[in-house]
Amino acid sequence: MRDAAAEIQTALAHFHGGDPIGAQRHCRLALAAEPNNFIAHLLLGAALNASGAHAEAIACLNKAQTLGQDNEDVYVNRGLARLALNELEPALADFTRCTELAPNFAFAHFHRAQVLAALGRDLEAQITHRRAADLSLAQSRENPNNAQIAGEACVYCLAAGWFEGCVEAGDRATALAPGSPESWSNRGAAHMALGRTDKALSDFDEALRLRPAYPEAHCNRGAILCQLGAPNEALAAYGAALALRPAFPDALSGKGLALAKLGRLSEAHSVCEAAIQLAPQHADAWNNLGIVLLQLQNEAAAFDYFQNALRLNPNHADALFNRGTIYSLNKHFDFALADFVRAREIKPIPQILGQMLHTSAQICDWG
Repeated sequence: MRDAAAEIQTALAHFHGGDPIGAQRHCRLALAAEPNNFIAHLLLGAALNASGAHAEAIACLNKAQTLGQDNEDVYVNRGLARLALNELEPALADFTRCTELAPNFAFAHFHRAQVLAALGRDLEAQITHRRAADLSLAQSRENPNNAQIAGEACVYCLAAGWFEGCVEAGDRATALAPGSPESWSNRGAAHMALGRTDKALSDFDEALRLRPAYPEAHCNRGAILCQLGAPNEALAAYGAALALRPAFPDALSGKGLALAKLGRLSEAHSVCEAAIQLAPQHADAWNNLGIVLLQLQNEAAAFDYFQNALRLNPNHADALFNRGTIYSLNKHFDFALADFVRAREIKPIPQILGQMLHTSAQICDWG
């Protein structure tokens, strides 16, 4: 019989090679030789997590915790299992303890932020997402030849809304690992948020060349085409995304906006409503339905929808711009200007600047 250490080394090779089932088999052989081996219980928990056996993973990680002292790897893996089971408060406790033990563990901060967001603790989630982004980008700069760290930094910066950081990490990730469609798509999303439509479209096209069945890239490509005034092409892109993932709120919401741009307002209204039914916390869907209602000349209802989008995401630049437009239409120029200024801080595109300057002129603010 091989000893526990040899089985653990083999299990690690299987785990890092993308074979969690093989890893589990060798962890169990290690535990047969040494039932109280901390590393074997920890690795078995991680491998069970990777194969979707989350409840069993928690049991293994609980055993590991009784065998070892406070260990960040136990907490982060158990947090992932609890998050997968939607046990949010226990998951938060695990990720919090992990970040206390390992303050520079960007991965744990990122997942802690996801749990905080799921619990509706939005401000804490934003702060924690930014912490993960800061740590990961710093680590990427310190390890400029590591594609995995660069790819993670790209994801974490995008989640934090730090788009310039995402582009920086994405530049590194796509150079180091040009065959990774995720890095192209994530950098494209950052370019899109910064108003760099040509660069964004190029990134999404490359992501789809690498992975044609990539619903997020199809959806984001639809958003860019909508911005570029090609709603029919955008509809095709959203259709491709929805064919791959029918219950996709982003694609439904975007499809509603494309339909609105084509004047198909009844269809647009239905599609946006479907997105909200599917994901009531989806700020884009509330904003896009507000746009439809504004086109239907229902300013009061549209205003409420923009308000709700901003309640869900106070930094939603499009909802700020749209609410500011209604304020301007009703000659509440001070409120309108405040919305346009804030929208431009988040999304510095010419359309917002033009509206901001026009509104400033209405109140003789020549500054």
